[in-house]
Amino acid sequence: MRPVYFNLIPVILFISCDHTEELNDKTVNKEIDPTIEEQRIDTLPNSSELINYVDSDGLKQGKHVLTNSKGTVIKIENFQNDTLNGFYFNWSGIKEEGNMKNGKRDGIFFQYYNKKQILYIQNFKDDSLIYFVPYEANQSVVVPHKHLLVYVDSLYLEVNHPQGGIWYEGFFRNSQPVGFHKVYYESGNIRGTINYDLGTFDEFDSEGTKIIEDKNIPFPIKKHKTSND
Repeated sequence: MRPVYFNLIPVILFISCDHTEELNDKTVNKEIDPTIEEQRIDTLPNSSELINYVDSDGLKQGKHVLTNSKGTVIKIENFQNDTLNGFYFNWSGIKEEGNMKNGKRDGIFFQYYNKKQILYIQNFKDDSLIYFVPYEANQSVVVPHKHLLVYVDSLYLEVNHPQGGIWYEGFFRNSQPVGFHKVYYESGNIRGTINYDLGTFDEFDSEGTKIIEDKNIPFPIKKHKTSND
């Protein structure tokens, strides 16, 4: 099977005036607080835009916003003929945001542990999961101990830090990591390299000095089920 390559850049929008549209290629990770959440309404692109509009046929159109009893925005949905299309934000139950296309998850989705921490970065195509990345749990290590799960046969995975710049990159074959993978600091400096063929890794400090060399990966790489299993 010919490898399928994705170059996917996580995006998160909290303070841009464009953050109710499709995700851009820039990443911004800001704490969500009531003030910023309220700005999601205050900074809508068109001041004349109707909110929570239902047409004469009873179909939801455009932007629909749900607030809690305090008036804080807890959900933003965009509809076209009663079908979810465009930016989706939910801070009720599962805390997440991303894009919907024809009623299905499409592209990068973020799930949050709390207002400051991204728990998972996920990528979808037509509601099918392409990869699942436990982001926060792997920030203290070079070799991810919470495994990056890939649900297609072949993928060059490239995941960004929420603030921008690559965090992790490497090739997965048969949904398993193979070859040479790289991990980066938010500054862009290399943090570590992982050789999954040899089962070893190197680690660098923030100034680029190697502090660990050819150390064995400290745990076995467990295989996981894919959508094809």
